[in-house]
Amino acid sequence: MTNQNTILVVDDTPIMLKLLANILQNAGYGVRSAISGELALHAAASDPPDIVLLDIRMPGMDGFEVCKRLKEDARLKDIPVIFVSAAVDMEDKVRAFREGGIDYITKPFQKEEVLARVKTHVALSRYIQEIKTTTEALRKSEEKLKIVQSIARLGYWEWDSKSGQFTCSEEIYQILNLASPMTTSSQECWT
Repeated sequence: MTNQNTILVVDDTPIMLKLLANILQNAGYGVRSAISGELALHAAASDPPDIVLLDIRMPGMDGFEVCKRLKEDARLKDIPVIFVSAAVDMEDKVRAFREGGIDYITKPFQKEEVLARVKTHVALSRYIQEIKTTTEALRKSEEKLKIVQSIARLGYWEWDSKSGQFTCSEEIYQILNLASPMTTSSQECWT
C-alpha cells in the first residue's frame, strides 16, 4: 500500500515510538516522531501532518495540553488526533475527546486496530477536506454568478411549493418594479 499521508507519532517512550513507526511505515505511511509535547507542537507547526497519534502521560506537557494547543491553532485545528495511551480510566478517555481527540486506542494495542483506525481517520479527514474545498469553490462560483447576473440584468427565482417560500435575486425585484426584501412568501411577492 503506497500512501502519501504523514503521521506524527508522539510518545515519551522510545520503544513505543519505534513500534508505532514500524507498523505505520510498513503500511506505507510517512512517519515523523516526537518524544515530547513541545517537540510535537514544533513538528506539527513546521510541517503539519495528516494525523497525530498522541500519548497522554508524558513529562512536561502532557497529551491533553498538546491536543488542546493543536486545536487552538487555526492551521492545525483540523488535524485528527488519536490518543494512544495505557490510561484506561474513563475520565481520561472522556477528557481526551473533550480536548479535541477524534479516537482513543488503549495500550497494549493490536497492530490491526491501529492501522484500521488510522486508515479510517485519514479517509474521513480527506473527505472533509474535499467537502470544504468543494464548498468554497461553490461559494466563489455563486458570487461570480451573482455579479454576472447583476451586470447582465438577469435574475433568478426559486419557489418552494411545500413551504410557499419564494426567493429571488435583487434583479427580479428591479425588473418587476417590486419592493426589495430578498426573501418573501410567494403571496406577498405577487400581491
